[in-house]
Amino acid sequence: MGDFIAAFGFALLMWWLSTGFILFLNHLHPSTYRRSLTLVTLLAIAALIGIHMGSAETTKLAALLGFAQALVVWAWLEMSYFMGLVTGPRKAPCPPGARGWPRFYLALQTSLYHELAVIAGGAIIIAITWNAENHVAAGTFITLWLMRWSAKLNLFLGVPNVNTEW
Repeated sequence: MGDFIAAFGFALLMWWLSTGFILFLNHLHPSTYRRSLTLVTLLAIAALIGIHMGSAETTKLAALLGFAQALVVWAWLEMSYFMGLVTGPRKAPCPPGARGWPRFYLALQTSLYHELAVIAGGAIIIAITWNAENHVAAGTFITLWLMRWSAKLNLFLGVPNVNTEW
């Protein structure tokens, strides 16, 4: 039971620290985005290499590292979207009266390239770990992707966004 609690605590701590770090960097002046994205790009490349190297290991440490490395790749994807590097062909704000499927189509145009990048990132991690023993990185990435789609679906269906101050 202690291992489960430690792993859960590690996952929770890493999730919140990485989310806070991304929010902090995103709220800095846009002139800092290039440096932030360059640093996180290098970390994401290192994480992908680490996922590949650690995917054959079945130790607890390898599982924790796989989780953390998937978070780094996810952080790059989120930062690249929030900082405007990988978005979509539509750059204009959504018209106030847009509802239903027209609103969905406009939202898709706004984030299309990001969604494709998420699919590509997931495909890369799955390919790296396909025949390996350690699938924690792939499972983590898929879970993050499903959580993001759950949040998007909630917003699309009208759940209020209570964190607009972020």
